[in-house]
Amino acid sequence: MSIKTRVIIADDDVHICKFIEDSLKKHDDIEILGIANTDEDEIKMIEELKPEIVITDLMRNHKYTGLDIIKDYSKKKSNIKFLVVSADRKIDTINNGLEVAGYIEKGFSFDYELIYDELKRIKKDIIDEEYNNWDKKYHTLEYIDLYSIFNEEERATLGKLGIEIKNKKYTEYEYELIQRELYNYMDIDEEDPEVVEMLKSTRKNIADKGVIQEEFDKLIKKIDSLNIL
Repeated sequence: MSIKTRVIIADDDVHICKFIEDSLKKHDDIEILGIANTDEDEIKMIEELKPEIVITDLMRNHKYTGLDIIKDYSKKKSNIKFLVVSADRKIDTINNGLEVAGYIEKGFSFDYELIYDELKRIKKDIIDEEYNNWDKKYHTLEYIDLYSIFNEEERATLGKLGIEIKNKKYTEYEYELIQRELYNYMDIDEEDPEVVEMLKSTRKNIADKGVIQEEFDKLIKKIDSLNIL
């Protein structure tokens, strides 16, 4: 099942909106949340329906109020992406460092499938951006102070198991490595013989490290109670 791209169509020309809507309805990976013909409707739909992409014109009633909406959301550093479909030349209307996700200059013979192609490209950019943000957080953003979470006795037990808890903040990735290392000492809770055989090579014995079962069980219970990952 495809992941639908949630969009709003905003243009004061109802006929243009209808053409865009009919074109996009041919594609089952697009979800049209609503159609706005006024500035007020566009803003209301953005705030209430939370689209990923707004397909919008720039000029309404001979004023660039559509462009003003884009500027406002740009200042807010909103995650909403704008795909401009306009008869105005991009170089004449988008300036002062303002960026939009896509810009299609509309002419007399206009292929509305271009809008779908741009939506697909922008959706890919959104997914890539979300992954990059997660990857950055996962590997580089320090967010948990494990030293203060574990008491001296628990840190000593971890040390016996070869896990040194330093007085620093750990990233999500670093914490997950510690968690995996601890789970290598746990009994194998798996029925599939092939999986059991595969896991045996990673199993470790706490007794070999001078740790009693009660100490280890308390440690695992605390790790599970953190619910960090």
